[in-house]
Amino acid sequence: MSGKFSATVIPLVDIKSEPRQPPVAAGGKWETPVRKPHVEHKQLSFASEHWGDLLKLNNRASVVPACALPVLVSTVWATAVCIFTLVPEVGFLGSTTLRMPNSMTLVSLLGTYISLLVAFRLNTAYDRFWEGRKTWSNMQTQIRQLARLIWVYVPVHTDGDLERKRAAMHLLTAFATATKHELRGETHYARYVDLGPHFANMPLVAGDISQHEQPTDAKPTMRIAAALQAFVFDTPSIVPPCTAAVNSLVEQLCVLERIRNTPIPAAYSSMLDQSLVLYLASLPFQLVLSPLKWFTIPVTLIVTFVVVGIVLIADNIENPFGLDPNDLPQDEYCDAIAAEIDQIMYWH
Repeated sequence: MSGKFSATVIPLVDIKSEPRQPPVAAGGKWETPVRKPHVEHKQLSFASEHWGDLLKLNNRASVVPACALPVLVSTVWATAVCIFTLVPEVGFLGSTTLRMPNSMTLVSLLGTYISLLVAFRLNTAYDRFWEGRKTWSNMQTQIRQLARLIWVYVPVHTDGDLERKRAAMHLLTAFATATKHELRGETHYARYVDLGPHFANMPLVAGDISQHEQPTDAKPTMRIAAALQAFVFDTPSIVPPCTAAVNSLVEQLCVLERIRNTPIPAAYSSMLDQSLVLYLASLPFQLVLSPLKWFTIPVTLIVTFVVVGIVLIADNIENPFGLDPNDLPQDEYCDAIAAEIDQIMYWH
């Protein structure tokens, strides 16, 4: 969609009677962004009504479907090894010349090595996920601080002052929403219905800062921070706390960008995948000569499912800012911020 958007200020409405309706963009409607699917997180318990969740293989948040192909390949490989070792007619692997030593040394050594790599991989991925959640929580805290300080302490003498104050409050919502879209790598997100109407209040708040024409795909987060900083300077009594809150918002944004832009080194991921393939390929040769024999097949299946599942979970949560079911519910965070700011403006 092309064309410029109007700078219409969102009017204050009774949030109990009707939802906020954003103004229509000049030249057409605002675009609706893709939202992450909602996933209900249940606390694990032994109550009978929760046991059925273990059997829901089509759960969107489950990695079981992604494990199917590796588990199938590994099971077929283990079956072939068992057949060519234990069946006398075709058991050339069980011959004296080709038989591997009946020792679990290789499995033990590779198993220890793989367990360390997998544990480190999962812990690193979850640290990134949890740091992203903590950073979003800190950002919500600072936005609440700014909303309270601006709405309570900024004086209103004219209708224009009230409109500027409302516009500044909407920019707080715009900062959180712009951060969400930026972390998802979405372009032209100033056109989205959850950001554009709020960001359209920039001219009222920023004044001279927003006079220069900006490209439609420019990142608005820093422009919003600068506008909020300029706005609070008109009220000297709240400049120190508001400056600290704006600085904290920028700091949280930098932390989120660091998490997104610093993936696990490719060399480490490649080494883990190669070692995992080597381990799973050699496992049946060691187990088939043990007392397990034909039970090598189900044991290999279980080991493959567990190890590959853990690696897939780590890959899934490494970047928690996307649209996958296991990613952070950033849409819900932004909705909560917008609702709280509406409540502050309504009840006061």
